[in-house]
This record gives sequence, structure tokens and C-alpha cells, in this order.
Amino acid sequence: MVDPKNNPDPKINLFENIALTFSGGGYRASTYSLGVLSYFNKVQFKGKSLLENVKGLSTVSGGTLTGATYAYHISKGKDFESFYNQFYNTLKEDKLLEIALSKLDSEDIWKNTHKKRSLINAFALAYAELLTNGTFKDLKDNKSHLEDICFNATDFSFGLAFRFQTTGAFGNYKLKNTNLTKLSNEMKIADAIASSSCFPTGFEPLVMPDDFVSDHNSDTYIAIKSQDDFQKGVGIMDGGIVDNQGIGSVMLANKERQNKYDLIMVCD
Repeated sequence: MVDPKNNPDPKINLFENIALTFSGGGYRASTYSLGVLSYFNKVQFKGKSLLENVKGLSTVSGGTLTGATYAYHISKGKDFESFYNQFYNTLKEDKLLEIALSKLDSEDIWKNTHKKRSLINAFALAYAELLTNGTFKDLKDNKSHLEDICFNATDFSFGLAFRFQTTGAFGNYKLKNTNLTKLSNEMKIADAIASSSCFPTGFEPLVMPDDFVSDHNSDTYIAIKSQDDFQKGVGIMDGGIVDNQGIGSVMLANKERQNKYDLIMVCD
């Protein structure tokens, strides 16, 4: 029999080291996750906002619209109210589809972009205009209370989760390579939002790396395209195809953490 005095249970400090996952589900998921962030921001715990104790964030599809916009705002040192007002008003005005279709219809835009002309790429450009025009380098270089950030998508070569993340390998174990992780610094957050919310039958896939990288003459891009898996490009679509709650990614991140999460909250 184990003596509890000699083998005490490890101490768990709930609410001090939290991970959140935001599920997919369109604007419902976007607004629900916005409400979660707002509640966490209002609740005080040991003299500070509970939101400051959120160290991990894993998002899918509609949840990625909220999570990615929030992650970018705080990486730039902006307060929660600034983020909340911008994102809430963007959803309320409901101009995303109108702007995306306008961009799709514009001849000039597609003459001056590396992207293939498609509806999902038009949405990616609209996300960049309405939500954030930042890159993953912004998230990595400007540290915030979010230590692990992952926006989840699905690759259509192997049917696996494809992770746009700030820690760990970019992509997945089948498509993992140092060039892809290196290239991730210049990838736009808006493209990850579009990938994560690119649901089948509604959109065609974004193509990795072609639709994500502006300089197709760079050594890193050429190195990636020389690999068999990437020669024809890899289709990237909605993260909900594999894991609509984003649980797998946050569990993998937790395995690599020295200071494990004391609470993982799935917001669905």
C-alpha cells in the first residue's frame, strides 16, 4: 500500500497555468470564444485578470478568427478593450463576405499577388484587411501571456492536423521540415485564419507553400518546393475535419512544457 505521507499527490494550482481551446462552428464559435475571453478578462484571480494566466491557446475554424486576432493584438501591446471593440464591431458590421467578393472580382488585385485567384484567397485578403495583417514573426518576437499558440488546419495530402504554431514544429510529422518552420516567420496570420476556416464544399484548399509565401524566388521557398511532398503543393483546409475542438494540439504542446498546464478548458 502506498503511504500518502511519503508519496503525496503533486500539488495542483488551478487557474494559474491555463490552456484554452476554441472550437470551430462559424460565427457562433467566433462570438462564443469572444465571450469566453471577455469573461476571463473580467474575473480577478489573486489580484489580476484570470486571462493573464492563460498560457496556451489552440483554435479551430471560427474560433481561429477570434483567437488569432486576440493573439496579434496582445503581441502588439494593445489592451483587451481595444481588441474587443475592433473584433465585436467587425462581426456586427458583417462585411466580410462583401469585402471578400469585391476582392475576388478585382482584376488588379490578382495581377499583383502571389496568390492564386480563388474565393478562399479572397477571404484571406479580407481577413488581413479586417482582422490582422501581421505575420507569425510578430507572434514569436513579441511575447505575451500566451506561451503556446496554435491555429489548427488539415492537410489534404495525408489527412492530418496541420498546425500553424509558435512553438514546436510547423505543420505535422509527415510534412515537418526546418525550411517550413523557417518560412513560417513571414506567413501572414490572416492566411492561417483562412486555412483553419476553409470548410469543404464551400472553398477549395489553400496551397502550401505557394499561397502563403510572397517571394517564390527565395532559397527557402525553392528548398521546400524541391521536396517530393511539396512539389505540387499541399492543400490546406478546415481544422475541424480532423479535430474540431483543437484538443490534440494543446495536449501535444503540454507534453513539451516544463511547467505543465493545471487546467485545459475546451470551449465548444
